[in-house]
Order: sequence, then C-alpha cells, then structure tokens
Amino acid sequence: MASAELKHQDPDLQDARPSGGEDLRPALLNTLAELFVSQLHHSLDEIQQFEAAVEGLLPHTRPEVRLSASNKLADYPHTPRGVVNAFMAEGGDVAAHFLKRSVCMPQDVLERLARDGDAAVACCIASRVDLANTMLTLLCARQEIEVLRALGRNLMAPLDRGHFEDLVRQARFDRPLARSLCMRARDPLLIAPIFMFANTAQRDAIILAERRASLGEPLGEPISEVELNIAEELIDAAEARDLDEASWLIARAVGCTTVIARDIIADASGEPLALVMAQLRVDPDTGSRILAMFDAPPLRSPERVKALYNILRDTPRACADRLLKDMVGLTVRERRVVHAPVTDPDAAQTPSRPAQMGAMFQVPDSPEAERRLFVIR
Repeated sequence: MASAELKHQDPDLQDARPSGGEDLRPALLNTLAELFVSQLHHSLDEIQQFEAAVEGLLPHTRPEVRLSASNKLADYPHTPRGVVNAFMAEGGDVAAHFLKRSVCMPQDVLERLARDGDAAVACCIASRVDLANTMLTLLCARQEIEVLRALGRNLMAPLDRGHFEDLVRQARFDRPLARSLCMRARDPLLIAPIFMFANTAQRDAIILAERRASLGEPLGEPISEVELNIAEELIDAAEARDLDEASWLIARAVGCTTVIARDIIADASGEPLALVMAQLRVDPDTGSRILAMFDAPPLRSPERVKALYNILRDTPRACADRLLKDMVGLTVRERRVVHAPVTDPDAAQTPSRPAQMGAMFQVPDSPEAERRLFVIR
C-alpha cells in the first residue's frame, strides 16, 4: 500500500460522511482492508496508520461489514497484531472467524487460548487446519465435550495415536464424538472401545482386524465352570425372554454394569451379543437362536443373520473377550507384534522361503524400527 493512500485517511473517522449524509465508513473499512492485503510489505508508518484507521472504523460498521473485512485480513499473514486484537475485541462471528482461520495470530496466543479460553474459543481453535502437536495436546486435555467434538470433526487435525486414544476414551460416553472418530479411523482396532457406536461395516472391520492380530496366538484359557453355568442360564433366560436375568448374566460374564449389558442385548445389529456368545463358547446354532429370541420383532435380514452366525463360528474366545473388555473400558489396548511362523533359521533357502524372511518378524530393537513396524495411519 502506498503511504499516500493511507496518509489521506484521517485516523479519527467518526465523521466520515459527505454533505448528503451517506455513511462511507462501511465501504471505507473494506477498501482499506483490500488495499492492505494487496501488498506483501508495509512500512512501520503504514502499519500504524492502518491500525488507527481500523480502530476508528470498527465501532461504526455493521456486523456483516466487519465479517467481510475479517475474511480478507484473517488470510493475510502480515495483518498487524493491533488489528487482530481490534477484531477479536468485537467478539461474535468476527472473533470466531479469526480464531478459526487467521494465519497471523501468534502461536503462543493460540496455545494460551486453547488451554485457558472458554469452551467457545477452544471450539474455534479446534477447527483450525494448522493445529500443531502442542495445541492438540492442550485441546485433548479439555473436559468440555463440545471442544472434543469439534476436534473430532476436524479431518485436517493431525491426530497421532496418543491423541486419538485420548479422544476415544472420552467418546465411549458420547455418540457424536464416537461417530466422528469411527469415520476417520484407519486402524479399526483403535476404535474397538467405541464398538457400540460403529456402523455394521466398521464393526465387521474391527472384528476382522482383531482376528488377524491374534493369528498364531495361544488359544487362551479354557472356559471355566462358572462361565459354562452362565452360558446355560443365559440360554434359559433367552427362552423365557427375561431381559433382567439376561442382563445380569451378561454383566457377570463381561465384567460390566447391567446398564451396559442391557445395551448389548438391545443393540439392533446384534454383533455385541454375538461376541458375548463367542466369549462363552456357545455353539453357533444355539447362539443364533439366542440372538433371534432377543430380536423382537425379528427385523434382521437373512444376510445379517448369516453374518452373525459367522461371528459365532469364526471368532476365537480370546478375540471376543478382548473386544468386549475394550467396549466396557476394562483394558487399554496395546500394540501387538504380528506373530511369526516358527521356522528353522538354518534351513536352506527355497522359492517360498527367502533367506531374509526371518527378519520380517523380528521384534523391533530401536525406536526407528518400531516406527516402521507400527505405522499409525
């Protein structure tokens, strides 16, 4: 901006009206903003004049005019701090716009607002596309669910595994946040704790990922006498359509409250109850009958009934147990190394067994090797 263009603007613009009485200040604010952002470099004198002009014009312009000017200045990297403060002091949509989009706000200011600002301010910051790791940590530590929801909806937020797991723990009690996280998760096992909020395709992916992660594991502990009794009593409760008794039995089997157990029974798709049956090693035919007994009215399609039968038939007890404990918050899932087949390290190389195959399954011996093995997408 040329100095002459600003020098002719009186900083005290409260009487910037022609003799006809028309108020020129709204147009003048937008014009000055356009002039300022049209050039990359400004002298100290120009910056001071612009700050004074904006401070004089803002109190006398309509909200839509202030918002229009803020659209121009928020995307400009060299907007003076005094101008940013003036727009922020206006509050409302204008301040929210700067918080969400401004590329000129200092990082330390944003971090302070993310930590100490009210929920509305933190929600605006959580919507930014340039969130750094420190900012994400501060926002994830907030207790207001609306802040966490805004962060979950922000698909541009580069959530690492730790931040994502922090949000998942909070999402166990909030459907909107859980749905947002389910939509953005690339590793299905990370959303196992919010299995109840996942859709059918996401649930199928979680169960399949758990099976794959468990390949090569020991079969686990055999079912106990207590669990056998629970399974038998659960069959009786299902035949009697006794929801209270069934909820109590499932709560004993899974280690959850009867409220959660009732949610498991009431789930329309049936996967949580199918996992309970798999954990108790109820045979697929009997498990299918139990699912049908609690499905009132029977709304499931033949394809869905078959899919639930496959869960009962193909899900190992240990997999079902882990998924159920994730669902009710009894475990914190840890990364697991893919289990390797047992091979003879001295065996001769063959086309199906290259010499370097063993190295593919070694436990990582350095942080860099671990990062390559456990890629968090």
